[in-house]
Amino acid sequence: MIFNLPPILGLVPLAFVIVLAFHKKVHPVMNMIIGSLIGAILMQENLLKFGNVVGEAMGSTMGLIGLTVMFGAGLAEVLRVTGVAEVIVRFIVNRIGINTQRRAILTSMVSGILLVSMLGTMAGANAVIAPVLIPLVAAVGITPATLGLIFLGASQTGLFVGPFSPPAVTVMSLTGQSYPSYLLSVLPLAIVMWVCTYFMAGRVQKITADKECYGPEDLVDQDKEFVASPKSKRATIVFLVTLFIMVGVGIATQGGAQFALIIVFVSAMVTGISYRMPVTEIFVNILKGAGRVLWIFLLLVMSAVLIKYVSASGAFDVLGSMLTPVLSGAGKPFFSFMASFIGVFGISGAHVAQSVIIDNLFGTLAHGLHLSIPLWTLIMTIGTQITTLAYPNGDMFAAMGMAKAKEIKYMMMLSYCAVIPASLILAAVAGFIL
Repeated sequence: MIFNLPPILGLVPLAFVIVLAFHKKVHPVMNMIIGSLIGAILMQENLLKFGNVVGEAMGSTMGLIGLTVMFGAGLAEVLRVTGVAEVIVRFIVNRIGINTQRRAILTSMVSGILLVSMLGTMAGANAVIAPVLIPLVAAVGITPATLGLIFLGASQTGLFVGPFSPPAVTVMSLTGQSYPSYLLSVLPLAIVMWVCTYFMAGRVQKITADKECYGPEDLVDQDKEFVASPKSKRATIVFLVTLFIMVGVGIATQGGAQFALIIVFVSAMVTGISYRMPVTEIFVNILKGAGRVLWIFLLLVMSAVLIKYVSASGAFDVLGSMLTPVLSGAGKPFFSFMASFIGVFGISGAHVAQSVIIDNLFGTLAHGLHLSIPLWTLIMTIGTQITTLAYPNGDMFAAMGMAKAKEIKYMMMLSYCAVIPASLILAAVAGFIL
């Protein structure tokens, strides 16, 4: 680092991003660029190398998520133009009778957890359900901030319980557990996430009800008599059948984020063709929708740059090593709490890599303390996946983008007012029981 500063100061760019995230006049992309530039300066990176890092980030997982978000917005535009979104929304409203905000919140949460658990990816699943849910929840007054929070919390729950999600597969591999035993181990965490998301969604809805709302283009006039055209009906059936088949293939092949991108693109093309829309016009609508969320793609790319510099400084490693000696003589509850805490705040990166790092750092200590496999599974899951809620990051921004939300502070409210405290308390309590 510059001036031979201690590695722990590599956390400074991240601290800047967290503080600026609560400033209304700082655009999220500008915020992330500032944090990345501070990281580059600390690591003595010249302008050319900084450009190379940005280029690498475009081809990273963050870039893939951003591309999926953009194609998801393109699918939303196709569904809107063809009338498919309105047909589906009208069917749900008429058949299920979603006429209250609480029922809309529950419906959104169930939709999110089911699709994410099947696909194993948050961004891809939210890209599929967003164009269907937004008109539905907008009709009963749900705000973008509330839906963004739901997309984040419910989708994260889906990653906990999904049999094909990369974090779950990694933890099962490290612990040697079968899926049923793994599911039982993480079920308490999934319940905590679900309950926190439900109650915080209600809280954020009350806060934002008079401050923001969806626009006229997102609303469906429920008082207007709706008669779907034959083309819209046909396109709706084709869309649902295509989606069902593609999701089934994704489950069978254990497809991840890459396959979610294919699902979104193929669904948009097939739906447009079944509506007898010219292929050129389908692409125009996809690009039109994608253009609205280009900033999300840029945000995700720059967040990957930021994390790269913070990781390169060694700040995460130092933070973990500083706390590790304290755990050597601790009992199970304290060890469970601190190992989870270090995983959440001290280790960053891809969930799969985090699981391996936590297992390497604390696996021997866990064995010496005779921790049960279910307890160790719970600790690793908290330490790796709750990190998604600890800092402003790609998953948060993607959820915001899908829901058309603009302020990240409501995401952070879910994190620090509910999920993170509850998860760490759960880890300590589990240390007494398991």
